[in-house]
Formats: sequence, C-alpha cells, structure tokens
Amino acid sequence: MIKFKCHGCNSVMNVKDEAAGRKGKCPQCGNVVLVPGPSHQPHEGVDGQRQTMDDREVVQFAAQTVAGCAQAAGKAAKASYSGWQKFRSNFLTITPPAMPQPALCRCLACHAAIYAYQPRCGQCGERTASTDLSVWFVPENEEIVDPVAAAIKLLRQVRTLRLLFIGAFLLFALLAFMASGFWLGLGWSFMSSLVLMVIYCVSVFIAARKMGRLKERSKKGDAQQLRLAEDFCKERVFPFLDRNGVDLFGWRQVSADELQLLRETMQARGLSIATERLDGFLQICGLRRDYGHFAARIRHFEVDTVSATEAYSQLYPDAMDTKLLPYLQQFLAETGMPCEASALLGEIGAFRRQHQLRGFEKDLDLRKSGGSVNIAIEAVDLLEPYNFEELLAMIFESQGYRAEKTGRAGDQGADVVLEKAGERTVVQAKLYSQPVSNSAVQEAVAAKRHYGCQYAMVVTNNTFTPGGRELATSNAVTLIDREKLAVMLDTFNRAPKDYARLVRIMIPRVLNAVQETRAQ
Repeated sequence: MIKFKCHGCNSVMNVKDEAAGRKGKCPQCGNVVLVPGPSHQPHEGVDGQRQTMDDREVVQFAAQTVAGCAQAAGKAAKASYSGWQKFRSNFLTITPPAMPQPALCRCLACHAAIYAYQPRCGQCGERTASTDLSVWFVPENEEIVDPVAAAIKLLRQVRTLRLLFIGAFLLFALLAFMASGFWLGLGWSFMSSLVLMVIYCVSVFIAARKMGRLKERSKKGDAQQLRLAEDFCKERVFPFLDRNGVDLFGWRQVSADELQLLRETMQARGLSIATERLDGFLQICGLRRDYGHFAARIRHFEVDTVSATEAYSQLYPDAMDTKLLPYLQQFLAETGMPCEASALLGEIGAFRRQHQLRGFEKDLDLRKSGGSVNIAIEAVDLLEPYNFEELLAMIFESQGYRAEKTGRAGDQGADVVLEKAGERTVVQAKLYSQPVSNSAVQEAVAAKRHYGCQYAMVVTNNTFTPGGRELATSNAVTLIDREKLAVMLDTFNRAPKDYARLVRIMIPRVLNAVQETRAQ
C-alpha cells in the first residue's frame, strides 16, 4: 500500500501499489493528486507519521542542500580571503614613505644649490640635503639617512629576493624531476615551495618592519626642538655666517675655533648636534638665509604688477642664472607655478630681450632732439669730484638702482647710497690720478656700517694698490677700476637717460673734450 497526503486538504490516503504514478481525485476536497511511487524514502509528515517524498520535493531538498553547501563554502572562502588580506596588510605589505616633491637643496661637497629631489648631486655625486633642520638633530649614534632613498633601496632588495626565490624553486623542481621521477619530483617541489614561501614571508615581514621605522623617521622630529633650531638659525647662525665672511649664494669653510664657539652656544640653548654634522647644518642654514634674501628681493620688486620671472630678469644678470635658477624655481613652486629649468631660462631670456628693446627705443626717442652725449673714460678724467659722483649716480640709475647723494661734507666715507629691491649699497667715489690705496676701502667699510647697507663699493677712474685689493677681498668690498668703469660707461651710453641732466653735470672743458673726440 502507498500512503500519502493530499496537498489541498492534508487528508491521508491509502492506495494500492499498482496506482503508483497515476493521477486521481482526493475524496475529501476533489483536488487532482499524483500518487507517488513506492520506491521513495518515507519522511516524517506533519502529523508525525512516515510518508514518502515525491519528485518535486526531492529536487527542492537537493537544491536547498546544494545552496546551503555553496553558501557555507562562500563564507569560508570570504573569511579565508579576509584573513589573508589582514595578514598581508599587517605583516607582508611594504608601503614606502610618500615621495617628496622637488625642493631646494644643497650639495654638501660642492655647495651647489639644486632644485630637485635627488639624494645625490648631479655634478659631483655626493649627498645633498634639503632645508629641513630636523634631520641634523637625530641621536649621535644614529646615521643620517634619507628615508625615501632607503625605502627605495629596501623595495629593490625585496624584489631581488623574490626573483631569487622563484629561480631557486624552478631550479630545484627541475633537478627533482630529473633525479626522482615525476611523482617524487612533484612532492619534493611542493615541499621546497613551502619552505621557500616561509623564508620569503619572514624576509618580507622583516623588511616591512624596517619600512615602518623608515616611515617614522621620515616624519618631523620633536616640534619643540625643531622650533628651537629654526629660531637659533635666524638669531645666531645668520649673524655667525656674516661674522665669518660667508657671502650670499656662496660658501667658505669656517675655522674650528669658531665652530666650537657656535656649538657651545647651541648647547646653552638646549640644542645638541654632533661635531661632524655641524658643517652640514651651517650649510643648510646658509641655504635658508640665501633663499630668504632672494625671495624678499623678488617680493619687493612689485610682484603684484610684474611677474616673479620678469622681476628676476631685471634684478640679476644672466651670469647668475646657473647659481640662482634653483632659488627661482623654489619661489615659483611656493606660489603654485612650478616650472622646468629649460622653460624658465627661455622665459627669462625673452623678458631680458623685451627690456633691452624697450630701453633701445626709449634711447632713440631721447636722442631725436640732437642733444645726446656719449661719455668716454678719458672725459671722466677731466671731471670735478662732485660731478664724478653725479655721473656715477646716473650710471647706477640707468641700471635700475635708486641713487641718493650724501653731500659734499660729512659724508662719513660714502658718496652715493644705492637701493634696489630692498638691498642697499654704499659707494665711495675716488677720482684719482694715481692708484687708490686701502684707506678708501677702510672708508667704504665704515660707511657700510654707518648707513646700514648690505654691500660696499669703491669706484675709481684709476687702479687699486695690492694692499687695497687684499683688504677689499677680506671685507667683501666690490672694486670698480678704470677698465670696469669703461665697460659701465659703454653700457651707459646706450641706455636711456636724462641728457639735459647729463649736460649739466659735464663742465665746459669736458664737453669740449667730448666734441673733439666725436670730431676725430
């Protein structure tokens, strides 16, 4: 007998085995039912009695079982992958410090300023350093290491190790297959791959820990110590460099006694630096001083109406481009306008050419009146001292300076004071018939301090004695002798100027000499 339930009214029906697979009507509700076969396994009914399953129930049960197994397998795979990701991110991931942007730095060997991120100088191959002061105050037993360069080196080592492990596995597998046959070689290859994988994971774990330490070292040091270092750089190192004659955009070695005095001063302020690092620290402070001076001059030159590149082209000659171009690149990068060196040189050259053309046309317009005068060096010899000073003021005004005469008496060793983009220069004019001695240099040095100028200059129509040149070199005084003055006059003759003022400066006998020279 086949016992089954009606799906409509749940009434239990008993039929003979011969009716298996046939359709009939339920005597209770009249619904059409399908008699199940006798081979189906019985299952527990709703009323607690055993009954067999039809084909549809078997398919549904199998589908539910397969779906449950697949869902369980998916969850297990997801959990395994998530665990592997966590393990990989925590132990096997090597994330280098962020690559810094190009910045102003200095080579500690050749002292050249560079605008780039490169741990080595492109000229001499020695180490470079940026304007960051914190790296110089690491503990003395630790080496100063560029974290980004060290991170790149570590990544290369990991990649090399990976290739070595792959090569070792392939070689070992080949030898195992050749010596032991297929199945035994396959087993040996599997075991070797496990061993090499463990060794590789341990190696990467160690490298990741090293990378973590490098990332910590790439961060700024102690904020209080860094603030003390920056204050000390401005308040003590800048005057120290001036005391020892370290010129702007240049470098010279400082004596050991001076370095020791500076180190003791640093220790009194709570700063400790290793003796062998002090020279590099001074060079970076000098770089910060030079850039601060450069940026102040560019900003002072009406940057709101004139671009920084155009201001640079008028402030500095082309002979300074090799030395000062990195400073201009840093200034432009800080203002949000980074520029490559090649493009920047072309732009600077174009601005200089435009400035030259404007001066050329202006001079031609001034000469149309017919009152133009060209001054030769021989005509300068006939001038009075006061007129010579007036002429020098006009010469420097044609170069973009603002010239101020100090007066005939009580000038304290200064005849003309020049100002350009925040820089002041005192000029001592010497109209002599014999070489100028070191006394004129001494007067210029005294006038430089008296008038609060950054530079001092002595200009003469003659030459300088050896003692005067030696004293000027040791005190950073610029000397303009007869030969250099002649070059300046040649440039002055082609520059636009107030010819009426120039004629008033030239006394009658000088004008006659100029006319005779032009007639010849």
